[in-house]
Amino acid sequence: MKERERLPELLIPAGGREQLESAILYGADAVYMGGPELSLRTACEGFSGEELGLAVADAHTAGVRVYYCLNAMPYDAQLPAVEAVLERLPGMGVDGLIAADPGVI
Repeated sequence: MKERERLPELLIPAGGREQLESAILYGADAVYMGGPELSLRTACEGFSGEELGLAVADAHTAGVRVYYCLNAMPYDAQLPAVEAVLERLPGMGVDGLIAADPGVI
């Protein structure tokens, strides 16, 4: 059986609504986004709560996959917040997770 050729994926950051819309407009295959909590990117708006669900829905409508970026290195006291974020992502339809901390993984 012939192996299927895999094309590179165009993965673009979406730090806020404007960046998400631009990524979709310019042909992203996928975007990565995070929330304002548990992020090391203080300059980004991020998506929280209902905004995240709407952003995922908009991306999927355009045929764009969504990866949630949880790049924080949380302290033990922050683990309940990490768990809460991780529990709500599947219900929102997030396609994958990008995590920096092996403890989170």
